[in-house]
Amino acid sequence: MIRSMTGYSRVRGDEADFSVSVSAKATNHRSLDLQIRVPTALEPIEPLLRRMVKEHVARGHVELTVTLERTDSIQLQLNRKMVGAYATACRTGSGAASAHSGHGSSRKRRFVSSGLGAA
Repeated sequence: MIRSMTGYSRVRGDEADFSVSVSAKATNHRSLDLQIRVPTALEPIEPLLRRMVKEHVARGHVELTVTLERTDSIQLQLNRKMVGAYATACRTGSGAASAHSGHGSSRKRRFVSSGLGAA
């Protein structure tokens, strides 16, 4: 077991659809101060990483950073029919709200001018 260390290391692994890199930075510290940063997609493995580091490092300030990059090209397509249906539903809902509250037009202007509505 490592008792104390100062150092930095980085490794990277490439697969067909993604690449992952792990960097570790450690400085001397009287106890184990472990900070782990992982992307949201890998949060379930954080406890495993923490346990693995604690098995091998007794003390030090250790920063472990994991990054995940997608390497495949994803083609996005706009579903115009669905967007049109959403726009119609929003207009219908907006009209119903206006008739119900009596304040619809000013609210609608604020919503659109705030950048939240369709231009």
